[in-house]
Amino acid sequence: LSPGAATATVECVTGLAFSSACGGFIKSRADVKAVYQSPSATTPLPAGSAVFIFTITTVNGINTTCNTTFLIGDSESPTLACPGIVAVPENPAGPTASVAVTFNISDNSALASVS
Repeated sequence: LSPGAATATVECVTGLAFSSACGGFIKSRADVKAVYQSPSATTPLPAGSAVFIFTITTVNGINTTCNTTFLIGDSESPTLACPGIVAVPENPAGPTASVAVTFNISDNSALASVS
């Protein structure tokens, strides 16, 4: 993810490489009628893994499909603001007391847990 971003997009259909090894039916860009990717290039994706399906259709109507897994990283640390000094009131009923403490937490992607 880009700094401050909660999601990323992936577009892979612009850098196609073609091989005619083993008699492949796609030898150049001229043989390709359409290239599709799912999810689309505008789909926002959160940090984690995402499986993309790519489909190429030739000018002769022949389709081929492949799957690729992308790992979308998030190297931006979450922020945590701790309260200052917390006063714990005396408890005449026993050796314990209950205190409510509020932490301010933010992250550009979903928080997995706070402990």
